[in-house]
Amino acid sequence: MQWLIISHAVPAAFPQYTSLAQAAGNSAMQIASAEGEMQLARKVNTAIASFLKRTSKTTVEYADISAEILRSKPPHAASLPHIFSFVLKCGGGSGEGSYLSRTERFVRGHGVSNRSLGAEVWQALSADCKGPNQHVLFRHMLLKLGLCGATDKSLTVTDVKRSLTAKDVMARMGEAETVFLELQKLLQGQNAESAEAALGLCEIQMAAVVLQKKKLTQFDTIHQSAEKSLRMFNEQGGLVTSSRVSDLGFAVGMKVVRKADDQEGTIMEMSADKVRLKLSDGKLYEASSESFVQGRWKEYVVKPEPVLCKDWLNFSPPKSEEFIIAVVKGLVFQSMWHQYENLKNEKFDVFLKPSKDVQVKSTYNVHSLKLAIASPRVDCRLVNETLPPGALQVGLFATAGSKPTHTISVLPTFQAPKAGSGFINPLWLIKSTSDREEGNLEIVGANKQQKLTCLSTSVNLPMVRNYKKLQAADSLVLFRPDQHKAEEIENLQPVQKKARKACSLTRVAGPRSHPLAQMSGEENAEELEEQDEQPLKIYTATCISGGGLKGVWMPTIEEASGLTFIKLNKWDRQLTQYVTGKSLNLFSGSKKPKNSINVQWFQTMTELRRQACNDSLKKLIVQAAEASGGKVPEKIRPATQADEFLAGRFVTVQAPPYKDPENPDAEEVDGPQLKLLWKLKTPDVWMELTFENLEYAKKAILGSPAWEQPVSARAKHSPRKRRRRGPKPRGHDELGEEPLKDDGGEAALQNAPNDEEEDEE
Repeated sequence: MQWLIISHAVPAAFPQYTSLAQAAGNSAMQIASAEGEMQLARKVNTAIASFLKRTSKTTVEYADISAEILRSKPPHAASLPHIFSFVLKCGGGSGEGSYLSRTERFVRGHGVSNRSLGAEVWQALSADCKGPNQHVLFRHMLLKLGLCGATDKSLTVTDVKRSLTAKDVMARMGEAETVFLELQKLLQGQNAESAEAALGLCEIQMAAVVLQKKKLTQFDTIHQSAEKSLRMFNEQGGLVTSSRVSDLGFAVGMKVVRKADDQEGTIMEMSADKVRLKLSDGKLYEASSESFVQGRWKEYVVKPEPVLCKDWLNFSPPKSEEFIIAVVKGLVFQSMWHQYENLKNEKFDVFLKPSKDVQVKSTYNVHSLKLAIASPRVDCRLVNETLPPGALQVGLFATAGSKPTHTISVLPTFQAPKAGSGFINPLWLIKSTSDREEGNLEIVGANKQQKLTCLSTSVNLPMVRNYKKLQAADSLVLFRPDQHKAEEIENLQPVQKKARKACSLTRVAGPRSHPLAQMSGEENAEELEEQDEQPLKIYTATCISGGGLKGVWMPTIEEASGLTFIKLNKWDRQLTQYVTGKSLNLFSGSKKPKNSINVQWFQTMTELRRQACNDSLKKLIVQAAEASGGKVPEKIRPATQADEFLAGRFVTVQAPPYKDPENPDAEEVDGPQLKLLWKLKTPDVWMELTFENLEYAKKAILGSPAWEQPVSARAKHSPRKRRRRGPKPRGHDELGEEPLKDDGGEAALQNAPNDEEEDEE
């Protein structure tokens, strides 16, 4: 640290110089570092106190102080409205002993730099909970855990909401507050800074215990965390108890050993400054507690007796399958090296784009061009297994016994040059064909049945040779008869176009009359021709199988913002089969019982989606108004479908809790956070497609009560005031005519369905 010494004459002549220099230094440091959320909270607390003092009012609103704080354009401006609500409800005033002041001082000294909680966490911290006790003390415990915890995810939105709603968590929360107040009384009169630091660390441990975050705390109960957080000292500054030694894991009755000379002993008694030991001779000795704290002693662990391995020869290198495979592979690699050195040929033109091709630069007579099969990949697999595509089998070998058990082959390899590395053997870039007339190269010298062992000195490798004369610029094509695939050719059937008889639009009179339209033969032919002209399309479908489904479920999905969303409809037959394990059945008169998933969960999810869309739009409008310096509108319109292009394609909601259908007596399980597609005009639930979300939807639907149709406003009135509707008169009755008859003499369209009846069904 560099110091700038100023003469005493300067502040004597200019009394304001010291404060100005300090303010300038603080401003420079403030500009260099980003303004954190706790700094915003402190500014809000100061601004509230100044506003109330300046205006003599008893209430304050967000608009009264936001302009002053947002003038510096803080990076966490989106969290400012929720920070204001938290400070107003849980700040505790502007004094040095207030909740917010103590939390801000602790976070400043123990917090992680550049860590923020986010607007959603601050919103959850400022939310009200049921009952008169709002648990302000525990909210500050959560704040310390989030900003000073071991990981960035020490506190999540789900943790805050669960702590303020779940009954079991609220019971532990009340116990933590009671124990903390007792600790605070014990530390009255002690050094303020030390006591405040100890209490702050204890608050973090208590919050982790209440939330049952075992990765963040080593304590199991609240009282245990309180006992381990405090130590008692005497007037001379020495420890009164043996807490330092016991905190290291030492206990009475434990066998210990000194690291320097392996002196063994058993702990008989521990005090603040001495540890009494019983050595192997049976006598008692004392050691200082400081030696245990400094790590000079450790727990004695009895070394196990050595175990004799009698059959180690059965696992020696000559009998190891892995070792034998490595030796044979090394033999093949060495043989490929010698073959490539003997057949090296560089008179090729190699093309990589738009398609791989190899051309010769000069003329080659028959059998004069030879290529090596060098490759960095050698494959070894059992005899009965299928070789990879393009592999060249080299031989057979046995790992144990005389009967061959494995095949060894060379695999084609190509690695495009990049950053100075790559692998190119022209052989593996040559096109292949199963037609001998089309090719000009063949594989010769292959001995697939040669037996290789660890004692083999060489390997007879195959090579590639031309069986046709080659001219300059000819492309090389390898003849591979083993790659020929016999495919059955389907006989194409000609399409027969049947022309219909021409007829015009006809309407038959009657109570259930419908327009009848027929197309002429020419119109039908034109329609078929248009269908033939449509281009071919290839689709990639998302399918779901298993989990109680009888077949494959192809749900309706939609891609948005890089995520896949699935459509959940309560009348979907496949969804009903997946959830209940039974088919959808809505007919009460059938032999099978009725079965459907028409439950309240769908209505709840659509309402949560609507609220989340409204909150997202409101947040966007408020941020835009604050950024522009304008006034936030008092009334904000509800969200519409077109707002998805402003606020985002999806929203995140906290799914409702559910009861496990297999264990109805158990407590409710909190639902996860779901990403729902921005769909406001449909009762269907568009949810992100993941395994966890599907499992939650299945359990939540099974545990949800059946949905009941709400009573309409018309049905609530007196039956006398209802409009009574009778059957509509038939058309031929009103006109006094007989119904039209067809050529067979029977009434036409007597059994035709009514439009209104179809709509009602």
